[in-house]
Amino acid sequence: MGNDCLPCSRGVVRCLPHRRTTGDLRQIAEGIIGTNERLDIFRSEIKVQVDQVPTLISLPYTSLDGRVKTLESWKERTDRDPVEIVRERWGRPKAT
Repeated sequence: MGNDCLPCSRGVVRCLPHRRTTGDLRQIAEGIIGTNERLDIFRSEIKVQVDQVPTLISLPYTSLDGRVKTLESWKERTDRDPVEIVRERWGRPKAT
């Protein structure tokens, strides 16, 4: 029996994994740990970007809301349909 072998309770000799196999397993475990660390960093970066989405969306909608309110108030003053005015200005055909 070599240094890496142990007797089993049934009297059968059981050998421990070779040092190379243990080293390979250690490398695999370190690789998995490194991958998990990179995934954690990626998740935190994505969370920051997703958290910014409402802010990025709110600015254009605020501008759009202001433009719509302007059109609505103009319609109240002139009694013309804003959609018709847009069609006249950009040449969109009327719906039939």
